[in-house]
Amino acid sequence: MLGKSRLTCFRAVLCLLGINLSVMLAIGALAQVEIVPSRSRTVRGNGKTTGGANQGKAKSKPRAGAAGRGEGEAASAPAAPREAPAMTRPLEFSIVSPALHELTPKPAPQPEPVASPSQTAPAAESVAPAAGTAGVGGEEKEKPAAVAGAVAEPKATAEPVPVAAPVVAAPVVAEKEAASEKGPEKAPEKMEEKRETQAPAPLQEAAEKPVAAAPPPLEGKRAIAAESGKETAAPRAVKAPEQVFTYEYNSITSDPRGRVVSSEKRVGRYLSEEIGPGMVLEMVEIPAGNFLMGASELALQQLQKEAAAELGKKLEGRVVERLPWEGPQRVVKVNGFHMSKFEITQAQWRAVAALPKVKLELMAEPSEFRGDNLPVERITWDEAVEFCARLTRATGRKYRLPTEAEWEYACRAGSESSFHFGETLTTEWASFNGKHPFGKSPKGEARLQPSPVGSYGLANAFGLYDMHGNVWEWCQDNWHETHLGAPDEAHLWNASGIAYLKALRGGAWDSLAIESRSSSRNRMTAGIRLNSIGFRVVAEPASSNMK
Repeated sequence: MLGKSRLTCFRAVLCLLGINLSVMLAIGALAQVEIVPSRSRTVRGNGKTTGGANQGKAKSKPRAGAAGRGEGEAASAPAAPREAPAMTRPLEFSIVSPALHELTPKPAPQPEPVASPSQTAPAAESVAPAAGTAGVGGEEKEKPAAVAGAVAEPKATAEPVPVAAPVVAAPVVAEKEAASEKGPEKAPEKMEEKRETQAPAPLQEAAEKPVAAAPPPLEGKRAIAAESGKETAAPRAVKAPEQVFTYEYNSITSDPRGRVVSSEKRVGRYLSEEIGPGMVLEMVEIPAGNFLMGASELALQQLQKEAAAELGKKLEGRVVERLPWEGPQRVVKVNGFHMSKFEITQAQWRAVAALPKVKLELMAEPSEFRGDNLPVERITWDEAVEFCARLTRATGRKYRLPTEAEWEYACRAGSESSFHFGETLTTEWASFNGKHPFGKSPKGEARLQPSPVGSYGLANAFGLYDMHGNVWEWCQDNWHETHLGAPDEAHLWNASGIAYLKALRGGAWDSLAIESRSSSRNRMTAGIRLNSIGFRVVAEPASSNMK
């Protein structure tokens, strides 16, 4: 009995000795531990450090298969400290035991959870920093975890499991620093695709070319040359052509006794130019063409005989003196233009006189005979030019006084007779001194003042009113005694003219009928004011407008 008890105790002692031997072997293996710095680290904006594969844990890597003892003993085993390398940031250490690593089987690498598109979308929206700047709030985002053993165990044969990498929101500079620490490593293709699809557009464009400032919105026709970054001057804005209107008017033809031979209803075209609140200026379209300007020698001789027979010596002398001014007759070519349907009225004058000054001050009420629809009179040539200049600046269309050739072409409207009505003029068709009619027409009353524009209801073939009588109309040209040497086109003719004298056309309310003919001419100093002088205006065609 006693022998059996001793045998049992002996066996127990041997068992304890075996256990102690196992413990001593384990301790001896732990004595060969190697202390290595962790593979990667990232400094957060709040001063904390995070590890690469171990996510900032200071404990040793767990070793499966050690029967629950190796972990605690390895943690408590003393390790000879090594002098840490000189760095500006604290290092993290991982304890790797080659002996235990060889004896302990490795667990199969577990795939990290795959980030769904819905989870990665907020991260993509939060990406705002450009290259070389910190992340939102000064915090850098974490890099994707590397496969364990990439640095400490270069002989590992386990292939990395493809996982969906989170959206990289770290700055480009931080990404390059991490790549230099890890060494060259080929990123999975899926990660590259994710970066292309999830990276915001500003970062993609910044990688290709510098972001230029957005161009200002285009005004009218202004353009910006994006390639050179230089501004290209756009053409000066010109007011768009006004809408073309049509209107009906009556035109008549008479015989030498003043009887109407034919009456025709015609249709004309005009532009309506707004020159003030509720005030418009109607500009009739005058077609291009050729015409015979002035009077022939035969016609002038006949007129001289009629003046001697019908007029007294005083009037005869005045008329005969002016007749030579109408020759020699010549063919003139005229380009198309627009002319005001009526003489400029007092209401129109006030509207333009209220516009800002160009060169001269304009009186709002210069006329002697007052009435909104009466033609404005007591206007000097310089004031008429100022009127056109203000109108041009306000509308963007070139306005001016007509040349003598343009005026006569517009007055004749295709006719070759003394008046556009025919060979005579009566006070039923125009405003003039009817006591001195022309030809065989009966006498009429003497007008004591101008008539409202268009009040006779008769226009010429072009649709212009009051071309005979009412008020004399200023022309643009300097004065020439005859048409000798005048251009063959209806251009301004100032060369060799008398600059202080300007041409007048059309006759007035106090003129004789013979003075109101289409070819009749008069002259006056540019600065004179008379209650029988007014004007009408011409608008140049679009091709001649201001550039």
